[in-house]
Amino acid sequence: PTTDSSQTIIDALLGTARQRGVEIRTEVKAERLKQRGQGLFELRCGSARLLSSKVLLATGGASKATSWLAEMGHEIVPDIPSLFT
Repeated sequence: PTTDSSQTIIDALLGTARQRGVEIRTEVKAERLKQRGQGLFELRCGSARLLSSKVLLATGGASKATSWLAEMGHEIVPDIPSLFT
């Protein structure tokens, strides 16, 4: 970024997501993620079941999501301390 503000990165991410038609949901409890063949994923959020060909998990720290990813065959690398907040 050309600034020293993390808001620049947030704005770039959200702007690109909007341009590409990405649906962003916040304040929703993700309860389960499963892979459903042919590159399709199912994310359960309460009574809602969302289907998508791509999923980005931004967990913000330790999360049950790591166990979901391990169940799908992903290697989980242990967290390391960050230099930034």
